[in-house]
Amino acid sequence: ALDSMHTDKANTEVEIESLDNQLSSVQTEIDTTNSELEKTEAELEQTKKDLEAAQEKEKKQYETLKLRIKVMYKKGDTGYLEILLAAEDITSLLNSTEYISKISDYDSNLLQSLRDTRTQIEALEKQQEEEVARITQLKEELETQETELQGILDEKAAYIQSLNTTIEYTEEYIQELEENISMEQQALAEIEAEISELDDDEKKMFLEDLGLTESGLEK
Repeated sequence: ALDSMHTDKANTEVEIESLDNQLSSVQTEIDTTNSELEKTEAELEQTKKDLEAAQEKEKKQYETLKLRIKVMYKKGDTGYLEILLAAEDITSLLNSTEYISKISDYDSNLLQSLRDTRTQIEALEKQQEEEVARITQLKEELETQETELQGILDEKAAYIQSLNTTIEYTEEYIQELEENISMEQQALAEIEAEISELDDDEKKMFLEDLGLTESGLEK
């Protein structure tokens, strides 16, 4: 029984060690995911700032270009008015390539700058979408990893409880053995005391009744 308890204890300790290794591995994954999540969230914040700046820049460039068109119209260049009337928004204005030949180099550069800003905005908007999607994915991964971690912790707690129970039973078993040995030693001492008070014939008869020889060995 004692050997069995020792075996159970050893097996349980091996399982706990294995769970500790799993815990370490999952915790490393969680740390990595958290690190990437923090990095991506920081990148998203920067992307938002860059996007806001680009949108503000686009707004100013658009207003500058509209003002330039109005000025040139007042000077009698109706081509600018046609562009302004044809453009419902920035996108349609940028697509009005058929009017480019009517615009001066200066105004052409204004339009190109506006186009570049629009391209930058579209790239930032796409980047923002990708970062938001990545953050959502990382949060889902983190939730799964934390659930796995909790499962391992619960399993480890169960093994530790089992180990504590085994140790408790082992200690009780050892205590019981020690008490039995003590009782047997006390009984033997009492028998030896009784024998020592007998003469040789009485001692011989007493030992024969117990099934023993004078040497204390069984017949």
